[in-house]
Amino acid sequence: MLPGVGQVLNRQPVRGLVFVCYAVLLGGFTLKTAGADVYFVGKMAGGVQ
Repeated sequence: MLPGVGQVLNRQPVRGLVFVCYAVLLGGFTLKTAGADVYFVGKMAGGVQ
């Protein structure tokens, strides 16, 4: 559920931070580009994968 937590627990905090940044960017991109008829959960799915 939380992107990057596994990497941080494996003592790779930079890799975990990069993973979180990509998840946020993909979520924001999906939120902006998805049509108005798409549910909020569907719009946020790009960053939750």
